[in-house]
Amino acid sequence: GVEAKMYQLLKMYNVKIQAYHGGSMTGKDLIKIMSNAHEIFPKLAEIFEMGKKEDGMSKDDIYKLCEDTRRLFVLWDGAFSYASKINPTADDIAKYEMFVEAAVEAHVAYGCNVTPKVHLMWKHVAGQMKLPGGLGQKREDWVEKLH
Repeated sequence: GVEAKMYQLLKMYNVKIQAYHGGSMTGKDLIKIMSNAHEIFPKLAEIFEMGKKEDGMSKDDIYKLCEDTRRLFVLWDGAFSYASKINPTADDIAKYEMFVEAAVEAHVAYGCNVTPKVHLMWKHVAGQMKLPGGLGQKREDWVEKLH
């Protein structure tokens, strides 16, 4: 069915659904999806279209949802990428601000709430990037890499 095809697609990109993590994905797997979002989401749309029910979403709605999801992933990925730079330049900070504004706009349009983490990214990270070293050397991604 649809679920098996989704798992097969994700497996092609070495994405694993972690049983120990409640059947969800870890940061490493989400990074793989973000890195391949331009390929994965159109393929997911095809899978959903093939498995859609008579009274389900229209083909156009399926493709729009997958495109909106892809766009949201790519925008947040861009924002996190610039926020993670060590010693970011003024141009890096300007690009961060461009990505985060677009990401928050897409986030809200998608129907997601502005959580405290989203608010921090939106309203406070750019200022923190101006501190010596930026935020890149203060992140704890190395912890994620260990599991």
